[in-house]
Amino acid sequence: MTGAGTGIGLAVATALAEAGVSTIYHYNTKRGTLDDELDRLTRAGRTVAAIPGDLSVPGAVAEVVDEAVRRLGGLDILVNNAGLTRTLRVEDETPDGFSRLIWINLGSALFGIQRALEHLERSAHASVINITSIHAIGGAAGHSAYAASKAALVGLTRQLAVELASRRIRVNAVGPGMVEVPRYSTMRGYTRTLGNSLIPLGRVGSPPDVANAVLFLASDSSSWITGQTLWVDGGTTARMPLELPDQG
Repeated sequence: MTGAGTGIGLAVATALAEAGVSTIYHYNTKRGTLDDELDRLTRAGRTVAAIPGDLSVPGAVAEVVDEAVRRLGGLDILVNNAGLTRTLRVEDETPDGFSRLIWINLGSALFGIQRALEHLERSAHASVINITSIHAIGGAAGHSAYAASKAALVGLTRQLAVELASRRIRVNAVGPGMVEVPRYSTMRGYTRTLGNSLIPLGRVGSPPDVANAVLFLASDSSSWITGQTLWVDGGTTARMPLELPDQG
């Protein structure tokens, strides 16, 4: 599990571990409460470990995958969650910043899958889940590079689902909507009441909402599902953006 130090990644990795999956938590700089979580799970009899790695550095993702396989003895599930989020006007984008974001958000997933292939092929339950975003299919100011990377991740998911189907490796994606993660606490003007008001189901999402979707796609309950993106967004992407007069 890449990008598992905090927020959605931490919740997903923990859900997998609590379901009995031997789990590697990858993190870069954000370790957060990871030590406490690993201690709790270890005391509960779960097999868990943490691996650091800066996935913006070419070759780092291969090292993380290799170390995970060494510790686990194989690989059944790969969750690509590592990502860089930033808000930047298109006129302020730079080649270096763009390249770094694309590499982390898209390249680490592609080359992580590439490195994991030989191990996934040996599994009878191989499942890859890429964490994309509703930004992949809906615009928001200041997210040109981020949206491009997440849309590309949806395309990569569909492509590899077809390419790897003959090897019995399923590839799906989960697209979170507005999920309340730690950075929301420092977001100017944000309140939970505001967040709730923006969502058709009436509440902002939480990391466990995403974790439950990943658990499903990682399990044999979804054994005939591949190439799909499951939007976990409280109805955000289903809503017509135009406010039309009441036709009732």
